[in-house]
Amino acid sequence: MKPMTLTQEQIERFYHLGRWQDHRLTDYLDRHAQSTPDRVALVDRSGQLTYAELLTRVNSAAQALLDLGITAGDAVSIQLPNWWQFVVAHLALTRIGAVTNPCMTIFREWEMEFILGLTESVAIVVPGVFRKHDHAGMIGRLRDRLPKLRTVMVAGSEPPAGALSFEAVIDGVLPTAAVTASRPSPEDINTLMFTSGTTAEPKGVLHTHNTNLHGATVMIEALSMTADDVVMMSSPIAHATGLCYGVRLPLMLGARMVLQEQWDVEQACQLIEREKVTFSMGATPFVHGLVGFEGLARYDVSSLRHFICAGAPIPRELIRQAEERIPNCKVLAAYGLSESYAHTILRPDAPPEKFYTSDGSLANGMEGKNVDDAGNECPPGMPGEHCTKGASLFVGYYKRPEATAEAIDGEGWFRTGDICTFDEDGYLRVVGRKKDLIIRGGINISPGEIEDLLFTHPAVRQVAVIGLPDERLGERICAYVVPKEAATITFEDVTSFLRAQGLAIQKLPERLEVVEEFPMTPSGKIQKFKLREDVAAKVGGRFVIS
Repeated sequence: MKPMTLTQEQIERFYHLGRWQDHRLTDYLDRHAQSTPDRVALVDRSGQLTYAELLTRVNSAAQALLDLGITAGDAVSIQLPNWWQFVVAHLALTRIGAVTNPCMTIFREWEMEFILGLTESVAIVVPGVFRKHDHAGMIGRLRDRLPKLRTVMVAGSEPPAGALSFEAVIDGVLPTAAVTASRPSPEDINTLMFTSGTTAEPKGVLHTHNTNLHGATVMIEALSMTADDVVMMSSPIAHATGLCYGVRLPLMLGARMVLQEQWDVEQACQLIEREKVTFSMGATPFVHGLVGFEGLARYDVSSLRHFICAGAPIPRELIRQAEERIPNCKVLAAYGLSESYAHTILRPDAPPEKFYTSDGSLANGMEGKNVDDAGNECPPGMPGEHCTKGASLFVGYYKRPEATAEAIDGEGWFRTGDICTFDEDGYLRVVGRKKDLIIRGGINISPGEIEDLLFTHPAVRQVAVIGLPDERLGERICAYVVPKEAATITFEDVTSFLRAQGLAIQKLPERLEVVEEFPMTPSGKIQKFKLREDVAAKVGGRFVIS
């Protein structure tokens, strides 16, 4: 598994500028375990681990993985909630040079078979049952179709027949010299994370040790963070935001990470008060939940200084409400993608008006420009497709050379597909999307994926899936269907059919519109903007679940 886009010139330039260094995430763990062994490194649902305790578990896990025949370059999938087992597994894989493939716990049979098949993962770590879904059973049903998947490990509960207990596998294993002998190059692939993007099939985003670490570095620099910060992550750490800023960032600092298994606003307030949380990051619904929580005054959340809001547009009114209800905390916008992490950040010392009118300025080590359809750079104030490059940028889509070449040009510029403006001061504002990607609660959802599945319904002749603005989640999903002649289809038909196909619950449409025909372009393409106008007029700008 090799980087697809890095040139030797780029590598040398990033080292020369000091944006990259000869580091891996486990180097930071080693350093902090030696200098501050008793400092708390991790807090989750089960308790806490000091840096010394975390290092012991990581080294035991690294040796155990080697004993299972997992070697440098192998892909290993982790489909776990925000538990210590995820962190240990990822660090152990990083230690031996294997590639972590994080998988969201919302993924079901369709996504997991596709991902495990494409990556040829040799092992996977899953929970037994999480949020009423039997993950271990699901993987068991898929194993016959995944010949490369040799090992299934179950964390947090007893494994079924044919699987191993993750805790039992690593417990008490003494590391040998092989653990440190397999230290990877910082230019090696570290993570392979799938994003739905705008196509039906998810794309595997490749990041090296260097690009991953730089993604966290820019946030540390922008907020002047230190080892005294306490980082709470409620976003899934199987997501780019959670893994980069909830795990990688605090480990680099030698700070404390606080992992919330799943978002619950009252529990979040309890954690902020108890752990003296100073930093968190997530999508708009988290801030919306905090600001709207009636019991907020019962908790001391004064330690929380910064909440970075990314993954979906922030209503400017929400920022004003946050200032009133959480006065010690600054809600700061950031803009990024799985491919580039946060490459614009609104710094705390930005001019006050920028808090309401921008998504930040360029992060250190990153470049950005907006271009028109001809590729010409847009002047300030003119919308254009945003392009970025720099030390955090991904190094290709796994096994997708054509998609990689289409996304990254010969000069290293990545075309994001988002329409943005820069103001005269260099502050970015995201104004729309060139692609049809739906962002629901900070999760990227491909309409094409849902359309392809729904098109197989026996009553469906044509289908189009769109996103509609939603105050809490950013967007919700609406399906438009043209039924076959003499056929009828209901909202319940659609959702039950997609559930049966193994589609994640978060991707299910929340509204159905049945029409006789779609508005089309002369070339035969569906005019989705007219569908958005149609349903917006029907609901009066307020999303109504069918």
